[in-house]
Amino acid sequence: MLLAGKIPYASTFAVFAAGRAYDQIRNSICYPNLNVKICSTHAGITVGEDGATHQMLEDISMMRTLPNMTVMSVSDDTQTKWAVEEISKIKGPVYLRLSRMETPIIYSETQKFEIGKAVQIGEGTEASIIATGDVVCEAIKAKEELEKQGIKVRVIDMHTIKPIDKEMIVKCAKETKKIITLEDHSIIGGLGSAVCEVLSEEYPCKVTRMGINDQFGKSGKAEELLKYFKLTSEDIIEKVLEEISMDEHERYLADLREKYILDQNALEVTGFERAKTEIAKKLKDKNVDVEIIIKATNLTKEEIEKL
Repeated sequence: MLLAGKIPYASTFAVFAAGRAYDQIRNSICYPNLNVKICSTHAGITVGEDGATHQMLEDISMMRTLPNMTVMSVSDDTQTKWAVEEISKIKGPVYLRLSRMETPIIYSETQKFEIGKAVQIGEGTEASIIATGDVVCEAIKAKEELEKQGIKVRVIDMHTIKPIDKEMIVKCAKETKKIITLEDHSIIGGLGSAVCEVLSEEYPCKVTRMGINDQFGKSGKAEELLKYFKLTSEDIIEKVLEEISMDEHERYLADLREKYILDQNALEVTGFERAKTEIAKKLKDKNVDVEIIIKATNLTKEEIEKL
């Protein structure tokens, strides 16, 4: 096809496209930098009942390490149609990741996209949820629910994993208190890792990664698997609240520690223990989860229960 001046589009399940054909992609497409477009379908756990053998959770990691390869993961029908056409306009290999699960329409037909440029949804400053693929809609649901609680976050649709939008990532790290990544993919080598790589070099800060935690998938309905692997809007809300809450507790703990250390000019055991007890009492009065109190104070569960 290439010799005839055509642009080859190859499509199959992601587990076959990226897994079984990896050697051919690496040596016969990326190495000579051929203009071939690989549109992998049925990626991630949302393949559902097909189970672990067909749930490709490592493909972003595998593809983004290949020289010359552009890697994309789209979030809805509108973006998919744009991407399928747009990748024909760039020279070189492209890996376009598609899922099986039906997702809501996020964008209108007039929405403008650009390869390598993420889409920001909202202006919240409490947290940035950087998501890709079929879970972007879950991030948007979480954003809308959090707003009802007075917590404003922003969602970043990172449809291009490579080249990744470094400018957007750094902007979010500077403008928001928390960075959370979300992906229907292993947290090893995927979007979360890519974001961490950018921030470690450009603007170091904590990144909380949500995805598949170093394990294979399972057989089940897509919606059930999203719940099992904690990738639903409810799980995102819980994670945002936990991160914000922990931030407040850590600041309070730091303030009290500083107070006792500065007042006594030394870290006296009695003073520090008294500080931890005060912190634990306050957090307990706020009905904070006991595991968080343990993490914030280093007190045991039994010690906390006696307060």
